[in-house]
Amino acid sequence: MKQLMAKLRSPITINIFTSAVTVLLVIRLFDLVNRYAINLLFWDQWDFFQPIFRSGSLWELFSWQHGPHRQGLGELLTYVIAWSSSWNSRLDSFAIVVVLLLSTLALLILKRILTGFWAYSDIIIPLALLNLGQYETLINTPNLSHSALPILLVILYALSWQIPNLPLKAISILSINFLAIFTGFGIFLGAITLLIYTLACIHALFRKDVQQLVFSIIMLVAAMLSVYIFFLGYRFQPAVECFSISWKVARQYPAFTGLMLVNFLHTGSPAIGIGKILVSYLLLAAALWVLVDGGIHLLRNDLLEQDKIKLVAFVLVGFSAIFGLNTAIGRICLGLEASQASRYITITSLSFCGFYLYLQSIKNLRWKTVTTGGMLAIMLIASVSPLKASDWIVINGFHDGKVRWKECYLKEEDIDKCNLQAIFAIYPVNDALIKQGLDFFKKHHLNLYLDLP
Repeated sequence: MKQLMAKLRSPITINIFTSAVTVLLVIRLFDLVNRYAINLLFWDQWDFFQPIFRSGSLWELFSWQHGPHRQGLGELLTYVIAWSSSWNSRLDSFAIVVVLLLSTLALLILKRILTGFWAYSDIIIPLALLNLGQYETLINTPNLSHSALPILLVILYALSWQIPNLPLKAISILSINFLAIFTGFGIFLGAITLLIYTLACIHALFRKDVQQLVFSIIMLVAAMLSVYIFFLGYRFQPAVECFSISWKVARQYPAFTGLMLVNFLHTGSPAIGIGKILVSYLLLAAALWVLVDGGIHLLRNDLLEQDKIKLVAFVLVGFSAIFGLNTAIGRICLGLEASQASRYITITSLSFCGFYLYLQSIKNLRWKTVTTGGMLAIMLIASVSPLKASDWIVINGFHDGKVRWKECYLKEEDIDKCNLQAIFAIYPVNDALIKQGLDFFKKHHLNLYLDLP
């Protein structure tokens, strides 16, 4: 019996178990993509593919603005995928799964570095990042820049803080910060970096540590320069026409942000009830606790003497929280129901990863075991729970609509006629650029025309 328990507690056994769970979750995501991703550019893809159509310069691709964010690293990868696959847009969805897998592996490694050991509870990380509830990110309008690449960059950023060599650490932090700012909603990592080094400056100032103050100021200025470059030529583009800021709607920001966290669990009714509101405030309170505790720790300690676990938790939860607040500001006019969009789950998953890592900093072993076990139980329930009927309506609706439209266009080559016949549209208006793109695909036998002999 003792030998069996020793084997179960061995790092090799735990690694095999965690790997098995990760593989199963990845297979589930790949299966979803394989079943429901359609080789047809859809909606926003027609916009952020424009510089790819004309093979724009590297800077044009990298700095291309789509809605409120730029495309950055994701646009460069999308360009490579498009021109190396005959524009098979299904591969964009598969690429997102690969990026999510890389994020999972990177965060598992980071957890091992922070704590020095493996645990069965580490499956919380793949359960969070490989969540089936983020189906919209994968198959509706796949965009590597939107969420998948930003969370990978945030995790690599957190890994950079563990580099012992100070110059190499500084270069790595600033480089990843720059890439993240330009890549989708990774822009909010820029705010985290500015906040960390602002707190570091305040700490050094009060401690009269001149060397630390000078270093922190240099890092702060470099981070500000990245933000400045981002805003060169930037245009403010709210994602919805009803966007407005007023005290009347601002009171609902906390509820909206908390409900985004609740949606990560994708359990129960899709309706917004008092139960969901209460849970949303509990999750929001947990996030605030991690941020306040992490912020106080940053103020009280030198950057080189930080509690590494709390710093990483601060980064993960802080990034997710800023994204949630920004989404609340931009989408609250659509009602609290807008917080339940599947595509937000990809980034909000970082909060739950941050919660898990924060629990590892608890000194009381019994309390740490109880809280970690409780979180593991919640994550398992959320992971094995099937998607709601309303989710499948969305998934099948987009899949079937794309199939009908694609089959019609391959026969008729008439956008308006296919919009009516399929009761579905691949773009909100009949723009001349869409017709030019479809003609380009036909001429070179690309994208939807790959299905023809």
